[in-house]
Amino acid sequence: MNTDAHLIQCGFFQPVLETLRQSGVNTEKLLLKSSLSRFDLDSSENYVPINLLYALMLEISKSQGIDDFYDCFAAEIDVQNLSDFGEITAFAPDLLSAARFAEKNITMLMTHGRMRLEIDGPICKVSQWYIDAPKPGRDFVDYVDLCYLLNAFRIAMGADWTPLEIHLQSQIAPDFDNLFPDVRNIRILLGQPVTAVVVPTAIMRTPMMGDVSLDSNHLATDSIPGTLPQFIEKLLASSKNAQVANMGLMADMLDISPRTLRRKLSELDTTFFEVVDSWRFKSSLELLEDEQAGVNEIAERLGYANTPNFERAFKRWTGTSPGNYRDLM
Repeated sequence: MNTDAHLIQCGFFQPVLETLRQSGVNTEKLLLKSSLSRFDLDSSENYVPINLLYALMLEISKSQGIDDFYDCFAAEIDVQNLSDFGEITAFAPDLLSAARFAEKNITMLMTHGRMRLEIDGPICKVSQWYIDAPKPGRDFVDYVDLCYLLNAFRIAMGADWTPLEIHLQSQIAPDFDNLFPDVRNIRILLGQPVTAVVVPTAIMRTPMMGDVSLDSNHLATDSIPGTLPQFIEKLLASSKNAQVANMGLMADMLDISPRTLRRKLSELDTTFFEVVDSWRFKSSLELLEDEQAGVNEIAERLGYANTPNFERAFKRWTGTSPGNYRDLM
């Protein structure tokens, strides 16, 4: 699978949009230009293509004259509001447990993200980086990511906490004056291979917000997309009325050609139609459990042009109509 095809949860950039809205910015216009308007961005658990987030960040920077995303949005960043991944991290028993959980499960939040916890005697380094190819707009995402990383430490250490070092991939340092009481005590390294925070190892035993035992039971196996069909299903589920149920559009969003998308799915013994068809079937069964949802509404949610098309598909899947199926539930 092309390494440039990656997803990120909406919770990651919701604070950015909310801050802009509160400032009177027309965010709908920004979302339209970046094509993110096709997706339901209200649910923090929904996924969108990382390429579209890069486009949004570039549009924000261009239209609003924002270069320092850290200075503009750090105050609004709160790990515990960052979908299930962030909440579990925030309520870990201590910083060490939180870092180990994030290291292991970062792909739940962003499939292109990686983290590493390194302890070298009295010094501890928490690093984060991306495996996709560098693209315009990625530096802005990296700054927001740094906000979350530093916020996680501040949950445990308090507002007066100061790291030993901050490593940045960017050649330009953001304005840390509003966050750290004496930024001069922090060694800031620019142009590094990874973004990282270096702290004394001793602080890693500092409690976080709770005492949650971090085991595999906290995350459903299917909550972390890993295969191309899973990527497609996540985007279908996140889109408004399955607006992305088109192979050409899906390929564009995943930053691959339609021919490559078709070939990669063929290598997995499936087709784009089969992936969409399977998602619609599973989703229809879930939606029919809601007695308040009409068949017309379900057909629209699944991206069908009309209700009869949905009813024919449902009969092909189950041998009966949606109405009869609901009556027999």
